[in-house]
Amino acid sequence: MPYEIVLACSARSHVGLGGGRHVSMVKHSIHTYGQHKKQDRLLKRSRTERRNETIHLTSNSWFPKILVIHADDDNNPLKKTSPFVIAKQLDQILSKSYTAKKLNSGDIQVEVQTKQQSSALLSLKNIGDTAVTVTSHRTLNIIKGVISEDELLECSEHEIEEGLHEQGVICAKRIIMRRDGKEIPTKHIVLSFQLHALPPSI
Repeated sequence: MPYEIVLACSARSHVGLGGGRHVSMVKHSIHTYGQHKKQDRLLKRSRTERRNETIHLTSNSWFPKILVIHADDDNNPLKKTSPFVIAKQLDQILSKSYTAKKLNSGDIQVEVQTKQQSSALLSLKNIGDTAVTVTSHRTLNIIKGVISEDELLECSEHEIEEGLHEQGVICAKRIIMRRDGKEIPTKHIVLSFQLHALPPSI
């Protein structure tokens, strides 16, 4: 059966090195509870079939959109490099359809739009005279949602991860309640997806 996903809305906003403001939003869907399950069962099945086709395509085409450029030599950090030099080299590699900003660490965070841009940036070895390494951001390329289902109460987190892996799930964490000094597993499970958009159901 399909499980509805609930996700709080989140946003990122920053000013790029090349100018302009970028805002990205993660959509959220509402988990509806009620007594009309039989009436909309056909609708849910139809929507789930379309969703499965969409997720299959999305998961296959996934790529890290947010990347971090780090200087290999701590004595020659990117914060000492001219922003004009950085912007010129990024423009040559990525054209204009990207946003970038310098982090407090001196690293550069870049958000790209296509898989080709991501691959090109990951292969970058130098900016000017500075040797660099480009990696995927550890957290910003992952989106999270919550499912609530009694049928999964006896399933381990590992079993849930394996069962939903093909739908983009890379981590499952069950929410635990504390009552009278005891830990009580709940039916609520936080799922981490390696997808660009949260699926409406799984």
